[in-house]
Amino acid sequence: EKEGATTLNIILKSDVLGSAEAVEESLEKINTEEVKVKIVDRSLGNVMEGDVKKAEAAEAEIIGFNVKVPSSVENLIKEKDVKVNTFSVIYELIEHVKKEMEALMSPEYEREDLGRLKVLAIFRTEKDHQIVGGKVLEGNIQQDSNIEVVRNNEVVEQGKLTELKCGKEDVSNVEKDQECGIKYEGKPVIQ
Repeated sequence: EKEGATTLNIILKSDVLGSAEAVEESLEKINTEEVKVKIVDRSLGNVMEGDVKKAEAAEAEIIGFNVKVPSSVENLIKEKDVKVNTFSVIYELIEHVKKEMEALMSPEYEREDLGRLKVLAIFRTEKDHQIVGGKVLEGNIQQDSNIEVVRNNEVVEQGKLTELKCGKEDVSNVEKDQECGIKYEGKPVIQ
């Protein structure tokens, strides 16, 4: 196992040995650098109380292929808060596990600078927002963007642009060399 990789623990239940081997082989193929599937236990037959207890101890999800969950076991599943999913199509099982793996991955954020606005006037200052007017110096300004307030080439504060107006009209975008008004949500530090 690679250092730092997250593991998705699974207890695999299947109807026959051939199915279990096919599912295991398919799960090995979807491992990534960041998230690995680890089968902590495998057995044949329906999901039983012992499987639920093992899943709780191993912080694992029970994945069943062509098996059932007896009603007598369902109460224990709810009590122990264990995830149990059964499938009759391998493709659906694999898709489910892929989604579980994606949920464990760290989201990737990519910064894209949209534009710069020079503040010309402050119209209103409240404890959690400001309404300011300015001129777009470069790029463009877009509604619902994140804002960095920069003073002397240093980021002073971060917030969100929640309203954008050109004249008295609500707009979604203002281009270079145009003037606009914005509502900045965040600590009121704009000067």
